[in-house]
Amino acid sequence: WIDIAVPKEAPGGWYRGEITVAPEGQPQTTIPLTLCVYDFEVPSAPTMRTAFGISEGHVFQQYGVERGSAQAQALLENYYWFLVEHRIAPYHIPAGVMAPEAARFLDDPRVTAFIVPYTEDETELKRRYDHVRAQGWMGKAYSYVVDEPVNEEQYARLKQVAERIHGLAPDMKLVAPYYRDPSFEGRGDVYDLLSGVVDIWCPNTGFFNAEKIAAKREAGQEIWWYVCCGPGAPYANFFVDMPGICHRVLFWQQYVMQVQGLLYWSTTYWNPNITSDPWEDIATVKDISPVIYGDGSLMYPGKQVGVDGPVSSVRLELIREGAQDYEYLRLLEAKRGRAAVLAIIGKAVTDLTNYTRSPVRLEAARRRLAEAIAE
Repeated sequence: WIDIAVPKEAPGGWYRGEITVAPEGQPQTTIPLTLCVYDFEVPSAPTMRTAFGISEGHVFQQYGVERGSAQAQALLENYYWFLVEHRIAPYHIPAGVMAPEAARFLDDPRVTAFIVPYTEDETELKRRYDHVRAQGWMGKAYSYVVDEPVNEEQYARLKQVAERIHGLAPDMKLVAPYYRDPSFEGRGDVYDLLSGVVDIWCPNTGFFNAEKIAAKREAGQEIWWYVCCGPGAPYANFFVDMPGICHRVLFWQQYVMQVQGLLYWSTTYWNPNITSDPWEDIATVKDISPVIYGDGSLMYPGKQVGVDGPVSSVRLELIREGAQDYEYLRLLEAKRGRAAVLAIIGKAVTDLTNYTRSPVRLEAARRRLAEAIAE
């Protein structure tokens, strides 16, 4: 895997060079490299919002460091910035939102979203919201308290939380990802129950209702979606045993379906009760299914291979490519309109289950996008 960072000031055109690979005990090999640089810039600040979790306790355990120590803090920041460099905003910043060092993370234009931690203490909660607003961070902030509500108790809890949050800060956005309708009857579907409660609609891609989501979008509400241990094929997801194109095409689908954000529950779910070493055992959610591989794990702990920080997966690199693809789509839309973009990508990506499985075809569509942007 060869990853090349092109400097912003590099002129467009063709570049040629070579890479020498010299494995220990093996013959040296020289590989020719040809690189086409287009004469436009992908913005460093993503236009798509992301919200990816870091299971920090599992990170600390893999490295044998104590939570709260200077080593743990440095490690957490390492993982945080690693994701940001991959165009991903982690759930939490590695500091309290009230702390002076919070600005180092939240003033960075690459950080598109962060959770303001919730507390039942209304005085403290209002202090946090007022501070975030005063610092100009409210546009990035969101609250995430109840996950995947199903039963009456969970919906009641979510409504209670929403009333408290919106009473203290009407401009604070609340998200509650969902993957099904409620388990109880008589009060409508999930869209009925979450109306007036959430500000960010976030269905699982396997439960995406295009018509109802379109109505929420037209009403001016923010639309995200998410994947986790589902859905499986033919939907796109981040499982290890899926074709690589599935990790990338999700971002093309996001553009087609006009979804503004992507949420993913964890990038380092290395629960020692399930898998002690993700390098050897990537069946990370055996408690849900023993044949789901890589769910919640997009990085690997570097300690085992002498790296003081995370080691990327091919999936995470493809996710970054997909996020860059999304910027191509938005750049061309700004230049020529949405219809022109869909005319180029329509045969490659139609909806959530109809998309090309050919990397060659997807790359060809990306080249056509780049050429149209650069004209």
